[in-house]
Amino acid sequence: MANVPGNVGFTPDIDTPQTKAFVSAFKARHHRLPSDTEGQAYNGAMVLFQGVTLAKSVQPEAVTKALRGARVDTLYGKMTIRAADNQLVMPNYVARVKMADGVLRPVIEHSYPASLVPAASPLCKM
Repeated sequence: MANVPGNVGFTPDIDTPQTKAFVSAFKARHHRLPSDTEGQAYNGAMVLFQGVTLAKSVQPEAVTKALRGARVDTLYGKMTIRAADNQLVMPNYVARVKMADGVLRPVIEHSYPASLVPAASPLCKM
């Protein structure tokens, strides 16, 4: 449905070299733009593989420990995984569904920097 606003985790409009490269490669292979779900899944895999490399292990506990507090490459640029709660601190986007690139899809209208993300809850006991 056109003109519907909402929060979105990924769109091809994110203006970073990493997103541009991902979108180009995805479009070349699948002949369409990646969806929000596909972009976020790819981003998660990027981070996970960096954790494996940092940990020199595939063991979940070792990967988690290696990523805690790490700066990692993401589709959003270089981001930090917050040590207090293992959250990837990243920008937030508000998009509106519009006709773009020949399809109805979310188009970013506002972006909010990662610096606006609230601190970890003091109730979190990692």
